[in-house]
Amino acid sequence: MAWDTIGEVRRLGIFVAVLVCLFGAGMPAPRAVATTESWQFVTGGARDYWLYVPAGTPPPSGRPLVVYLHGCTQNNATDPQLAFGTRWNELAAKVGAVVLYPLEAPYDMDHPERVDGNGASCWNWFLDQNMHRGAGEPALLAALTQQVAAANGVDPSRIYVSGASAGADMANILDITYPDVFRASALFAGCAYAACGDVNGALATKELAGRAPGPAMIVQGDADMLNNVALGETLLRQHVGMRGLPPTPTSTTQHAAVGSLNPGGGNPCVGPHDNFPCVAGVTGWQSYPYTVKRWNDAGGRVAVEWWVVHGLNHDYPNGDYAATFTDPAGPDVTAAAWQFFEQSQ
Repeated sequence: MAWDTIGEVRRLGIFVAVLVCLFGAGMPAPRAVATTESWQFVTGGARDYWLYVPAGTPPPSGRPLVVYLHGCTQNNATDPQLAFGTRWNELAAKVGAVVLYPLEAPYDMDHPERVDGNGASCWNWFLDQNMHRGAGEPALLAALTQQVAAANGVDPSRIYVSGASAGADMANILDITYPDVFRASALFAGCAYAACGDVNGALATKELAGRAPGPAMIVQGDADMLNNVALGETLLRQHVGMRGLPPTPTSTTQHAAVGSLNPGGGNPCVGPHDNFPCVAGVTGWQSYPYTVKRWNDAGGRVAVEWWVVHGLNHDYPNGDYAATFTDPAGPDVTAAAWQFFEQSQ
């Protein structure tokens, strides 16, 4: 090869290298994304957590993310089925959602000065230090949510929060303190903000500081012996009050009981974790009767849903009965919560 030809080739190589440096360096490298379903326990951070990621490549717009907060005594890290009887993973596999299950830390008896964790594995929703933006467990959970979302191809506009019992109370706090992170909430067997005291929503309004809360779905069993209907109604009144909605709902729908839960199969409510009586085992109902009231905002969209499940105790309906605080009879509030979440878009 002639020397002038070699020189031209070299100059061309240098030119190409310069182009790569100028333009290629500014282009993001392709992000590795999970294509297989995964269910993993992650430890070592401020809070341990379980994470479900569905199979498939995330769409260009990103996946949705549901954050589910457990109730007291349900932070079982070794057997997640016993901790989470909500069937969220089953639904998430169908709709392509990521599900994050943070675990409350156990109370550190050796270092009580740290004032962290809880002896009954309850979220510390009743402490003032955990009721405000930028501090305590709300800040920790919001940061963890954003971290998981960024690592798993999540659409930031489709992040939702749900919880049961103490988890509902903390999810309610997240709804008030971080409405810019959580688009909508589904709260099962909870009570009002400020340790059940904010029955008119005034304190929640102050904490929102002008930020708009997302829509809220509130579910309460009227036979609940731990979080009774009166407590559940404080949560409803808080959400209606902080939005300035009228006390009368926009609509009310009644749903009848559905029979034949487990014909010929014996009592489906006799199991290893009978925390509270399960009425469906006696009645044979496949689904309890329930009433749904809705409050629409000024634009005609549902802002608050109030579900009263008649005959339901302090158990998650349509749950996996191998878990704690679950009832095999419906309604399927997990599927209803998902529909509510997606309608909030």
